[in-house]
Amino acid sequence: MKRFSAIFLVLISVCSAQKWQPKIPNLILDTLVVPLVTDSLDISDFPEVLDTRKEGGNYLTTRQKLKMGKYIPVDERVVLTDSLSLVLGKSLAADSVRVEGRLVIDHLSLWYDSSIPRRDGWVLNGYTREETTGGETVRDWQWEVREEKEKKDRFKLFSKKEKPSDEEIHREKFNKLISRWMALQAQGLKEMSEDAITVSTHPYRRQFLIWADMIIYPDGFGVEARLSLDYPMDQYDNYERGIAAFYFRQGPFYQTVAIEKMTKLWYRRFNEKTLFRTTVTGRFGFNGYDQTQFEYLDVINIFNLGATVSPVLEYRPPYHKGFFFGAGFQAGINFIPALVSLNKPSSKLNRSDVPLDTFELGLILTVGYRRP
Repeated sequence: MKRFSAIFLVLISVCSAQKWQPKIPNLILDTLVVPLVTDSLDISDFPEVLDTRKEGGNYLTTRQKLKMGKYIPVDERVVLTDSLSLVLGKSLAADSVRVEGRLVIDHLSLWYDSSIPRRDGWVLNGYTREETTGGETVRDWQWEVREEKEKKDRFKLFSKKEKPSDEEIHREKFNKLISRWMALQAQGLKEMSEDAITVSTHPYRRQFLIWADMIIYPDGFGVEARLSLDYPMDQYDNYERGIAAFYFRQGPFYQTVAIEKMTKLWYRRFNEKTLFRTTVTGRFGFNGYDQTQFEYLDVINIFNLGATVSPVLEYRPPYHKGFFFGAGFQAGINFIPALVSLNKPSSKLNRSDVPLDTFELGLILTVGYRRP
């Protein structure tokens, strides 16, 4: 009887699994279709646009969302109503843009970026080329289209019943990004070829970038080290990045170790050889002291809390590969009270005798490496 009961339970489990099996794929993978204005145009073929992406077709990206009460994470494929080559071809035709040879889409990535403070959002990165009929690249474009933040989130104005669904919100966001990218591509094709800068000499992919700012202080030295894997921005004169840093400082009687998480970097091309970088960062970490050298040490002095701004001029031409160098200065503020040295009375202290002074200046020497 027990064997019969066990067999019966197994059969019920198998039947239940068979019954639910068709529903499992819908739970694991959903599809979000993004319609565009160009879908209404009656064009069935546009051979001047070639999509060489690995995914190809109408695929854009795969994002993660929550289902079943927003507790179960699932993947959702984001796709266009038609192939990307046809959609872009329709958009170019609507703008009366003609391609002499053909336009090649080598890369298109739609992803969420949360690295830049106050500028988190969806980003579209891409690489396209204009080729002659013989296959020679005459122009290329490195695209970075970011989600534009509205001053007031209009979706918050709706009641719970009227508020658009998550799918509707993201469908509109992706629609704007793709439409803006296509409009920019049409604008780029209309420009004269002599206005375009040198064609990229490296494959378009995330670049490995590592560098250190070595800071010379009046009482010691410091190091800010950064590492990033970002899409290249060589064709842009101005752009922003958010890259965290590891900070170390060595003084005569103390050391500081900290993480600089809230960091924003503004880049501006100065000329064909140099790039100007301004870095603003917040720092939190810990201090270690030689206790025999100070009158007192409060608990608060263990912590390090500060902010800095660092303008630096770097030697980094467009499409540069290998080592690069730079120089500048750093101005900072420490929010933790300064300490008093035992070696001299407080009334006779010089600025260089006070470690972790409230305001400080340092000279920066930069060395880095870029691998496209």
